[in-house]
Order: sequence, then structure tokens, then C-alpha cells
Amino acid sequence: GNLDVYAEVIFDDQQKRILQVTATDLESNHSESVPVVVDKVMERLKLDQDQVPIGTRRNSEGKLVYLVTVPESEMPMRQGAALSKARRNLILAHLPGDVLDEALAKTRETMAKAEEALRDFQAKNKAVAVEAQSKAMIEAAKMTGMTPAMFTRSGR
Repeated sequence: GNLDVYAEVIFDDQQKRILQVTATDLESNHSESVPVVVDKVMERLKLDQDQVPIGTRRNSEGKLVYLVTVPESEMPMRQGAALSKARRNLILAHLPGDVLDEALAKTRETMAKAEEALRDFQAKNKAVAVEAQSKAMIEAAKMTGMTPAMFTRSGR
């Protein structure tokens, strides 16, 4: 169906930003929403030269970590990544089961063909490598005065 997917900020403070991501099927008028939390605080074991911690805590390993504000330049990337995941999941939730099953089957089929092609490629290259190694051994043997007949039972 036709989907309208949008996000709006529902909460924003110094610690986090919460967005509500909604996907609406415009044909059935069915909507699903999920909240997305984007933290504005990150943990660091060491501070950069100009970083000022806003707090500290002990991590699960008992080490002291510093809580610092996420640089404003990183927020769009963090928010975009979180929104993309939420959008993808909401779109998949609106996808009819048979369409999803067919897509997954095609994906598995493609992966199986790719794995088979890789195995064929590896086997072919192994055979080429063995042949090259054999030729190199024969050439090395010729350089020492040995003849191919010396390698056979009748040449002994």
C-alpha cells in the first residue's frame, strides 16, 4: 500500500531527544508508531584535551568512565541512524506476510547461488594452482637434469 512515514520530536533536553516515528498505511488507514531515543550523552574512558565531563560512573567492569555531551556535529548522524532503523521496522510491519516471505525466499535463493559460485571459483582456482605448482616442480626438476621419465615407475 501507500505509506506515509514521518517523525516528530516529542521531548528534548540536555540528556536525550525522543522522537515518535509513525508509519500510516494510507489505504487501510492503519498506523503504527515507535518512540526513538537519541542520547545526547556518551561515555568515554579518557577525555580529549578540551572535553569537560558532565559526570562520571563505574561501568560493568568497575572502571571509571566520564559522561560527556555528544558534539552537536554528531547528533544528525546519531539521529539519522536511529530513525532509519525505526522507519525500516515500521515499513516491514506494514508489508503483507506473503510479500515478505517471497522476498526472503528470493534472498535465500540469491545467497545460495552466490555461495555455490564462490565454491566453484575456489575449486577452479585450486585446480589451476595445483597445475601451476606441478609445472613449476617439473621445470625445477629439468634444471637439475631430471627427466619426466624419472618420475614414472618405468623410469626407475
